[in-house]
Parts: sequence; structure tokens; C-alpha cells
Amino acid sequence: MSTIRVSVDELKDGDVLAEEIYLESSNISLVKENALIDENVKNKLVNADILEVKIYNSDTNEESLYDIKKDKFKEDYQKKVSGVKDIFKDVLKGDDIDIEKVSRISDDIFENVDNIYTAIESISELKDFDDYTYIHSVNVSLYSMLLGQWLKLDDEVIKDLVISAVLHDIGKAKIDDDILNKPGVLTHEEFDEMKKHPQYGYDLCKDISGLSDRVKEGILSHHEKMDGSGYPNALKDEDINLFSRIIAVCDIYDAITSERVYKNKITPFETFDEMIKSGYEKLDVNIMLTLFNNIGNLYVGLNVQMNTGEIGEIVYIPPQDISKPLIKVKEKFIDLSKDANYRIEKIV
Repeated sequence: MSTIRVSVDELKDGDVLAEEIYLESSNISLVKENALIDENVKNKLVNADILEVKIYNSDTNEESLYDIKKDKFKEDYQKKVSGVKDIFKDVLKGDDIDIEKVSRISDDIFENVDNIYTAIESISELKDFDDYTYIHSVNVSLYSMLLGQWLKLDDEVIKDLVISAVLHDIGKAKIDDDILNKPGVLTHEEFDEMKKHPQYGYDLCKDISGLSDRVKEGILSHHEKMDGSGYPNALKDEDINLFSRIIAVCDIYDAITSERVYKNKITPFETFDEMIKSGYEKLDVNIMLTLFNNIGNLYVGLNVQMNTGEIGEIVYIPPQDISKPLIKVKEKFIDLSKDANYRIEKIV
């Protein structure tokens, strides 16, 4: 695939960087390879006195660029999963949590997701049952970071949120593997032990001076529910801190989509519907709908296959019923909220 060198002044929005750019005289990455050029990236380059960069030639087709970005995301994603796995192994060996390892993973998540649709599509393809706990931690961190942005939280708050999400299940390192990896339904006693993992995680983190109280609270309370039915402390409503409420939504969203990977894959809209039915009283509704609306809007304009075999296009997602988008099939419009004869089979 051909590349060209251009001056920073000549860069256009939408160009794709063909090299990683480092700060001069250091090994600190300024902009990642395959980053999409926009005003923010151009300002970074100008402020760092970068005069020339390598980009992919404009004759490279859009599909190839998408594949490049997707492959790069998957490569970085696997590194994050390996990093989380190392943190769990440290705990299993009896070592303290290495806050520097956690910070490297969380910083990478915070700084390097330049294409949200690529990230979400890649997550759905990168499932490995053997590494589920570590993959789940990375996925929840990614979703939490995106939610933090969509909720317009400050960057420093989002950075703490990502750290809390990376560590939210660290207490599972203290759960016996026979329980953690049991394929069938847990016994009452096994489930009681599993429910201790938020407390175990908090106990592992409570004396780490580099972690804020809101990070630790997010770890402890991510299984609390708005109606008081959660654990370990049966907290309700605003007694549950913001990090816990965000992580709870992302935790369940990823668990449902991951579970389906090993069964019949479902569309995002079916996931929305399932969570709305089961979580309206248990999850923070504003946070849940913020996730759904923003993820759903990524699919506007994409083609879908209907249960009739017809191919249509998602043209609108009603905010009042986000699991039932409006589909255009040839010259007709199908409102899934009103016509039960139609459903989306898959995104194509």
C-alpha cells in the first residue's frame, strides 16, 4: 500500500497517518500510526514542531484504510489484554498490584481509540473464552471511557474511571478457578463466593496511595443496583457512586454481547432491548440510554438484512425507542416500533 510524505501544512482532515510520531529526542509517542488526521492531531504536530509526516496515498481505497485501522486496533487490544492478564497473575502470586502497569493500560485506552466504530466492531470479533476475564476487563474499560466522553466528564475524571474499570474485576483473582470458569450454573454457595469479588478487589486496592477514593469505590460497588438489590452493600440510587453506575452498565452490556458470541450472535438493537427490559429499575437509566443512543447512532447509514431476506439501510434511531430503528428498503420505510412483522437479522 503506497505512502507519501507531506508537510504538516498540507494535511487534510481524513488523511491517515502511515507512521507513529514521537516527540523529538524522546521515546514518547505523540500520535499513533493509522491515526485519522483532524484539527486536534494537526495542532499536536504543529506544537511539537513536526514539519513532515508520512500518510497513506489518497489512491488507497476507503475499505483498505478501514482494514488497516481495524488490524492496528486488534494488535493494540491484544497487548492490553496481555497487560491485564499480567496484573491478575501478580495478584495470584501474592504480589501487590503494580499501579504503573495499570496506568499504562488505562492511558493507552484513554488516548488511542481514534475510531469508535472500528473499536466496537473489533471488540465483537475478539472473543476468547479462555481469556474472558481479562478481555472483559479491557472491554468494560473501553466502553467506560467512551461513556465518560459521551457524558461530558472531565478528562481527569475519565482517566480515573478507566483505571477503576480496568481493575473492577481484580477481586476475581481471589476466586477459585473451579468457580470462576464453571460452565454450568453456580450453586448457592459458589454464587455467594463469587459475590465476594468486589470486596476482594477493594481490599486489594484500598491501601494503594496512587488510587483515588472514587476509583476504589467503583471497584467495590460495580454490582450495586439502583433498586437496592445489588451487592456487597445493597446500596440504592445516589448512594452508588458515578463510577460504579457507569461500570455496571458497561459490565452488563459486554457480558450480554460476549455471551451471545458463543451462542447465536444478535444485533446491537436486540442487546439494547434485552438490557432495557431487565435493567430499567436496576441500572442508572440516563447512563444506560446514553450508551445505547451513542452506540446506536454509529450504525445509522449501515446496511442490514431483514428477516424477509431484503437488504435495507438504517436511516433513523428514535431516542424514545432506540431498539427499534427506522429502516429504508428500496423505496419503502419500515418502522420496527410499529411493524412486528419485520426484524433485523444482521448488519451487513
